[in-house]
Amino acid sequence: MSTKTVSLVLAVVLGLIVAGAAVYYVLAVLPRRQAAERDYTKHLEQGREALELENNGSRAVSEFKESTKLFPDRVEPYLLMARAYFKLQRYQDAIAAVDAVPASAQSSEDEARLALERGRSFVARFVDTQNRKDLIEAKTSLEKASSFDATKAEALFNLGTMYASRKTTADRDKALEYWTDGLKLDQDSETAKQIKPAYEFFLKAKSEGPKAIPSPGDGK
Repeated sequence: MSTKTVSLVLAVVLGLIVAGAAVYYVLAVLPRRQAAERDYTKHLEQGREALELENNGSRAVSEFKESTKLFPDRVEPYLLMARAYFKLQRYQDAIAAVDAVPASAQSSEDEARLALERGRSFVARFVDTQNRKDLIEAKTSLEKASSFDATKAEALFNLGTMYASRKTTADRDKALEYWTDGLKLDQDSETAKQIKPAYEFFLKAKSEGPKAIPSPGDGK
């Protein structure tokens, strides 16, 4: 058999293999992929509905977990799961959900959103525990989030809240610095509206001179 004939036969065989693989993909793989995409979208939408409309964090977590089973390398279900855990005040679970996202799956936008979610969970823990380790973790994550335009204001608001929960004048001044910078960027979000009363309280107290500053909720 000549070299030309051998080459022709090999080309035909290779063509048949490629064609067979294409047929297999269309008939077997593609339908499964499409079904998985539909299920993924369904669980994600149902989870959002539970979280945002029903205020049902537990159901939301369950739906988002199903999404991660279908596509473990997608960021959105983990991020939303962390928010659901936060709503349930299960801060360690929220942190674990963020930390479970594969680094290879993260875009720079994802990095920012995940850092913000991780940071605010550590802030919530720190407000309860005053544990220095939680403060350091919160500061590290939120400073990372503050380096991205999309998450800068929220990160600054959370950093301010963390320092506002401490008792010294220096900490309260630090909170004011973060809140001032955040309010320059954002006046209209829900977080900004929640921050403003405390911001105005500490600003007024600072202008009145050095003295013991009660927390806004102390009733003093």
